Amino acid sequence: MKNLKLLLIAMYLILLCSTVYAKSDGKVLIYYFKNLTGSSEYDDLIYAVPLCIYNQLQATNSEKNFSVVDELAYETYLENRELDLWDNEYMRNNARKKKIGRILFGFFYDEGDHIRVRGKIYYTESGLILDIPEDNEEFAPLFQGVERVTISEVRSCGALEGVKTYKIPAKLIDDKETSQSKQVFSLSGSAVFPVGEWRELYTVGFYGNFSYIIFPKRNRVRLGFGPELGVIFMGRGDDEFISSSLFTIPLGASIQYVLVGKNMTDRLIASFSAGLAVSILQVNDTREESFDFYTKGGLSYIIRLAKRNELSLSAGLLSVSFSETPLNTVYGDIGFRWFIF
Repeated sequence: MKNLKLLLIAMYLILLCSTVYAKSDGKVLIYYFKNLTGSSEYDDLIYAVPLCIYNQLQATNSEKNFSVVDELAYETYLENRELDLWDNEYMRNNARKKKIGRILFGFFYDEGDHIRVRGKIYYTESGLILDIPEDNEEFAPLFQGVERVTISEVRSCGALEGVKTYKIPAKLIDDKETSQSKQVFSLSGSAVFPVGEWRELYTVGFYGNFSYIIFPKRNRVRLGFGPELGVIFMGRGDDEFISSSLFTIPLGASIQYVLVGKNMTDRLIASFSAGLAVSILQVNDTREESFDFYTKGGLSYIIRLAKRNELSLSAGLLSVSFSETPLNTVYGDIGFRWFIF
């Protein structure tokens, strides 16, 4: 009896494997391939490899039942390593949204100027995951095509157009992510232009700013806040030498809101600051000191330079409430942002 049970189990497994390996007409999602090189230098291939596989299918006009995952969850993964893109349940829930029958995924490692690709197939209905052998007629030639070209050529796959992508629902990404903070340091400088009565004294000055902003839940909420420190200097050197310097220290309110940007990537930011300004104004031999409130509002356009470094282009208005005549200025600065998590 015991042998009979073992025989029945073996027959069932053989039947199951033969069924799932049979040619399927269902939808196939070409998913991300995991980086096992040990170096983040190759992280871009996580998304480039599936694009290369899909492009091979396009070249043979056989991509009808195939789609390739888009880059949204991949970008989130780069920012949040706690997000496991290859968690079985995560992939399965993802596929069910579009009735995808199979998910093609795997891993790669480097071998000189080339990479080696190993694939797996996930059957979403049964939950069964099988390795794809080298003699598999459906997918093995696609892996071999990626392996034949150089790493730089694999990277170029990301630039091709006409790719039919599958966008992972944002809710799935949010549910999988932990609530994550983003801490941003920025340093900028620019010309500053007084307006109104102050323009009669100074046509242009210098404005510098340093800030530390924390977004407590950047992957869920776009609002951040933190302290900033600034300095304004304006001078005139004709018959009457007039110099003015203004140091600003916010008293707890420098607020930024990401108008354009998804997940942990910022593009357009609106900011508002308020604080106390220490001012020194000297006209000839007369020196005046004062403590005044200041407000500042502006927009910043963010350009990513590297993984954790960005260029910031900002413009806005800054006002200091001098008791006699308020100082109103227009600024347009350029600076750098760098951040930690």
